Amino acid sequence: MAKPTPKDYFLAPHADADLGLVLAPVRAGRGLETIIDGDAILLALEEAVAAARHSVLIAFWALDAGLDLRSKAALKGGRRTWLDLLVSTARRGAMVCVLMNDFDALAFGGTAHVGAWLTYRRLVDAAADARLSNLQVVCSRHGAQVPASTVAQVPGAAGFYPAVADRLNQLDRRSRAGWFANSPSLWAVLDWLPDDTVAVKDKNRFFPVFPATHHQKLVLVDGRFAFAGGINLTEGYRDTPLHQRAGRPWHDAFLKVEGEPVGDIRDNFIGRWNEERKACTAFLTAANAATRRVSMPIGATAELDSKSIALADPDQARPSFPCQVHRTISRYRNDRRGIPDLLRRDVLDGYLLAIGLAEDFIYIENQYFREQAIADAIIDRHVKQRGLQTLIVLPDVVEELLTGPPDPVSELGILLQHNAIDRMQKAIGPNLGLYTMKRPQDDRMVYVHAKVLIVDDVYGNLGSANAHPRGFRMDTELNLAWHDPVTVRRLRTDLWKEQLGTPRGMPSWRPAEYVKRWSAIAARNDRASSKGRSGYVRPFDNREEGRLHLLIPDEFT
Repeated sequence: MAKPTPKDYFLAPHADADLGLVLAPVRAGRGLETIIDGDAILLALEEAVAAARHSVLIAFWALDAGLDLRSKAALKGGRRTWLDLLVSTARRGAMVCVLMNDFDALAFGGTAHVGAWLTYRRLVDAAADARLSNLQVVCSRHGAQVPASTVAQVPGAAGFYPAVADRLNQLDRRSRAGWFANSPSLWAVLDWLPDDTVAVKDKNRFFPVFPATHHQKLVLVDGRFAFAGGINLTEGYRDTPLHQRAGRPWHDAFLKVEGEPVGDIRDNFIGRWNEERKACTAFLTAANAATRRVSMPIGATAELDSKSIALADPDQARPSFPCQVHRTISRYRNDRRGIPDLLRRDVLDGYLLAIGLAEDFIYIENQYFREQAIADAIIDRHVKQRGLQTLIVLPDVVEELLTGPPDPVSELGILLQHNAIDRMQKAIGPNLGLYTMKRPQDDRMVYVHAKVLIVDDVYGNLGSANAHPRGFRMDTELNLAWHDPVTVRRLRTDLWKEQLGTPRGMPSWRPAEYVKRWSAIAARNDRASSKGRSGYVRPFDNREEGRLHLLIPDEFT
């Protein structure tokens, strides 16, 4: 069988007037840099925004305007936080658009919801105080919803809202007032009483739950280059390859791309912005009308188009490589279970296509591995391609178990991951390597949050999407797929140097011995004392089994 050509790794394009339905054709990238771990990523983002002249487009799942700056370029002029940086960039005349995700207070807990709206309020107030019409902010909730009629049938649902009220009433008055003032999704549910406590307005009324999120992590500067990847703009993601931080050690990856794909990432942002700005205004208008005690400012926003966010001419002197923007895009549909209408599943299809072309090895780093179709594709490729090596790096403990007992949705997700990995282990045997990361000095888990796929040192796929049903079929995601032996091999080498501690002779390893080499180092690290360990890699134990005790759509996991 003939070796695959570069074009074989990419999906057939789909043109549409609706930007949510577009799958752009293969484009010519003109420069790609991959950045490992959050400290270097945040520094690169700070420097890029500090130098912006014309436009800055930002979209994150979580964003803290009070995040401290660290780079010298960003700290000039007395700036200390990202709020300062965005305001000063707008003052220079650049169009600054910030697209934030809102977390449903019932589906995700109140902390994330309050944090999003605190940041929104700070940015909107800062723009108003400085009279900056070119600093605009949108905070919107994904439209997928489990209707109130279905929520009412969930055992114990009648206690949802009283439990929220009880938690708020346990806070001191000042904290309670702050939470209530920045919880607009609760204003239709709760009343602020004259004694400064909260109470459920109508104990017999149920409200829909919004289980999906906008999960893209993007920064576009001056129409010249775009960043995409796994971290969010909050302190918890900041870490170095030494992983010596006091908080939870964190491993992540981002990329910076120039050339034609920047236009497709810009168009993705424009499509989302124009849709979500209307949703944000409608949501806040209704929320403000639901209570007389507080209100959230509604920041003025303008519709964007390709003329308002111009592209820079790509540097034709730089070598080009083929790449394609892949997305997960879904929208609300009237479904009693809350499953949205899936408009684009490019990230899943891109994974399946590339895995089906693998000849020597597949390398995956991801926060989760719950998508059964990916497991099936890997198993099928091993059957067809004898000697193929697959290496997968995952967190030692899934996120849901780090904060307490898992809920039914998390239990299903843990079950899906256990079953997918168990089937691969049984079908593939010694050509499958499963690994995790721990600090050599104290065995503390390094949390794997990167979303990376590498095939045969020629194909890379990196972005925001986790390898689970939520990331492939529900949440808003964006990855870049590209074919370039130089940058893909560099990415793999950089990742492996961190994982394995730069073992002697690594550049000369043959793909057929990758799993054997990795497993030997992982096993030695597990046995040795801290001084005898190399890198962070350890064997992954598929011990968490999960369980199914409610009929929950896989898309929620």
